Amino acid sequence: APLFAGVVAADCGYTEALFTYERWHDERADDLPVAIYATRALYNGAIQQITFNAMIERVRDHGYPGLALETEVLETDHGGAVWPSYEAGLDFLLGGAP
Repeated sequence: APLFAGVVAADCGYTEALFTYERWHDERADDLPVAIYATRALYNGAIQQITFNAMIERVRDHGYPGLALETEVLETDHGGAVWPSYEAGLDFLLGGAP
């Protein structure tokens, strides 16, 4: 069983270590049974955009049957991404407001 059933990745940085962990997981598993809501702030620069797009593409390309992945690019900087990321992310993970 996964450690977490759902993750909100609010404008996080994608380091070389994270890409290594992703590769290790793919080498050892056929599924990733988790829901992920990942955002990126538009005004963080090209490096953030390149690494975000690369990670999302890698994870999607594996075709994990149990993965629910939603992404959003927010027209803000890092500080402005936190609140809308968690608001929309929790809505995605918990199935919307009652």
